[in-house]
Amino acid sequence: MFLKRLELQGFKSFAHKTTIEFMQGVTIVVGPNGCGKSNVLDGMKWVLGATSAKALRGARMGDVLFRGSASMKGANFSQVNLILGNDDNRLRLDQSEVMVTRRLFSNGDSEYQINRQKARMRDIHELFLDTGLGADGYSIIEQGRISEMVAMKPIERRSVFEEAAGISRYKARREETMRKLVRTEEDLLRLFDIVSEVERSCNSLYRQAKKAERHRKFTRRLMRLQKRLIVVRHGILDGKLSGVTEKLDAARTQFEEASAKLAKSEADRAEAARLMEDYQRNLQELQQQRYDLQNALNREQSRINTSKERTKAINERIALLEREMSSSTNRLTVLRQTIAALDEDLEREQKHLADQS
Repeated sequence: MFLKRLELQGFKSFAHKTTIEFMQGVTIVVGPNGCGKSNVLDGMKWVLGATSAKALRGARMGDVLFRGSASMKGANFSQVNLILGNDDNRLRLDQSEVMVTRRLFSNGDSEYQINRQKARMRDIHELFLDTGLGADGYSIIEQGRISEMVAMKPIERRSVFEEAAGISRYKARREETMRKLVRTEEDLLRLFDIVSEVERSCNSLYRQAKKAERHRKFTRRLMRLQKRLIVVRHGILDGKLSGVTEKLDAARTQFEEASAKLAKSEADRAEAARLMEDYQRNLQELQQQRYDLQNALNREQSRINTSKERTKAINERIALLEREMSSSTNRLTVLRQTIAALDEDLEREQKHLADQS
């Protein structure tokens, strides 16, 4: 097993995808303080399953995301790929190269992958058991880690030796098996409780089963009797149905006759309505004629009244003229008499003159 390369993208100070190749021999990463050398080690620990933000020199797990700078915006996700050579099958996978991936998104979602296939954190831990690799494995020794290992208690130092000896995998499996045994014993206790409870209810269930059997027998007998009753009722209803069918046919005939009469009545009513409309129209015409004649009569009556008034005035004028003519006639008679007297006087005067001459 050989560490080939490490790929970091969006992890802490690695804004762009960065690949670190590890060749045969010793690979050294150098640089001034604050350039991000420790972030390379943090990336290895993170991809191997580190869950403590404090171990990654952060306050929370979201601190592994690149937060941005004055000239570059922050990353939406953080991803680290660790590629290992597996020619000796130390990682118990039938592949010559193994890539472990861990990805964290800005919304808090995360995922693990082994050779681009989704996996669990537990799968990552089991993959590196007895290999010395891991978030807390002895293959990754930080500054001050040696002094911590020297100062460890014997029981704590033993876990490091077990990891180096290759028995931690079996110890982990043993602990997992013991936990499964404990769970199995607890399940057996619950099962015994269930069995005892079932045994207590067996007698009651037996009696209920007997009652259910009797109920089934009575139910079958009841169904047979109900079938017979249905057959008898069917015969009676069949006879009634025949009578009802005859009445229905008679009623249908009556209905058809009534429908024919109704249709004829509807036709007569339509004809009467049409005649009524004609009468109404003629009546309206007659009323209009009556109105016109009444208006003409009123005009003629007005003319007659006017003529009567004019005739009365003419008669009065005639009577006045007749009175004036009578008066004129009297005056004419008087004038004629006067003229006759004057004529006689004139003749006498002329005669008298003649006699004198």
